Amino acid sequence: MEAFQLVILDLITDSSKVTTEQLKNFVNKQQLGHVWPESLHVLCEDDHGEEVNNSTLIRHIWEAKKKLDDEKKFNFVLVTSVITKKFWEKVCCSLFTPVHNWSVYGIPISEQPLASIVNVEEREVDLCLKEVLKEVSSPKSVTIFRPLSIPERLFNAGFTTRRGGISSLTPLASLNLVYTPIKVDPKVVIDENRRRLAVAVGFDPEKIYCTKVEHGNSVRIVEKDFKDSPAVKYDCLVTNTPGVTLFAPGADCCPILLADTKTGACGAAHSGWMGTVKGAVVETLKTMMREYGTNPVDVRAAIGPSVEMKCFSLRASEAKPLTDLDPSLTSPAENRTGWVHVDLVRANSILLEREGVLPEHIDVTSAECTKCKSELFFSHERDGFPFGNQVGFISCIKK
Repeated sequence: MEAFQLVILDLITDSSKVTTEQLKNFVNKQQLGHVWPESLHVLCEDDHGEEVNNSTLIRHIWEAKKKLDDEKKFNFVLVTSVITKKFWEKVCCSLFTPVHNWSVYGIPISEQPLASIVNVEEREVDLCLKEVLKEVSSPKSVTIFRPLSIPERLFNAGFTTRRGGISSLTPLASLNLVYTPIKVDPKVVIDENRRRLAVAVGFDPEKIYCTKVEHGNSVRIVEKDFKDSPAVKYDCLVTNTPGVTLFAPGADCCPILLADTKTGACGAAHSGWMGTVKGAVVETLKTMMREYGTNPVDVRAAIGPSVEMKCFSLRASEAKPLTDLDPSLTSPAENRTGWVHVDLVRANSILLEREGVLPEHIDVTSAECTKCKSELFFSHERDGFPFGNQVGFISCIKK
């Protein structure tokens, strides 16, 4: 029998004495709960006579997920009766990611009293999950930085922090805004985090387009009938469609927003050190010039929270293109021969200036250090893997 870090025992879909005893006997016999009670989480009715329905069940399994996240456990089994096995499998598929190694054991119950079984509906799981997660409290409200350079009458733009979401694993807590199957936040949690951001700042959560990072300079144009492909990666997005919101993620890399005050077009670029070397923000600007007739002098740019020069270093050979761009962008790293500190924020500002964006139109007031400010920002440099993502967001209000 496989060893599990946590056993979730379902005594809530059927709380009858017959089922309870047989499920407990199974757990003990198979030694699933061999470190009882530390490795056991029991789903059961509370002391207030709560009505048990799909939403109740999902609230209970959400608490179990938080326990897993708090204890950094990713391997668990849920023990239930065979009648409710498929329901719990559907719930687990939606609430956990491929990072989790989970199983649902459906145990045949001898003389199970069918009248005591909660009426569960597999087809309602996704809807119930969304509604339940809306009710989950967050210790802090959504906090954003508004760039001073981008006019609010024309654009809805800003940079998020890590505050105001429901992600519970410490490195991802709490407003993680980017889904990836190699982290513990399922898509339904990311969707709820994005919904909370959308409500807080006023955009449509159904019209979000996020760059799909490859640390390059590819640009996608988001039009009214934009169709994405899972296989296509890109670090930059542009649009002139009102109501569409572009996301550029960051967790040390620079999220950069561009706003054309004449045409109403806008762009978002994710620019880490590789994207900076490859000129991701330059390609974004050039695409806006080609597609929308953007004149760089009309562009207002903003660079969001990013890792500071003193907190980030590269091999001198990797940083050479940036040293060649401007020698002040690199400086020798202390106690690391052959390494240099790199100023990504200033590098991207210089790239924009050389393309014709006026220096006074480039706002770096939101470019606080992600590594230094753990209470505000996610940081790969600080936390390693896994890490969450804040974003820069922008949408044009009208053409």
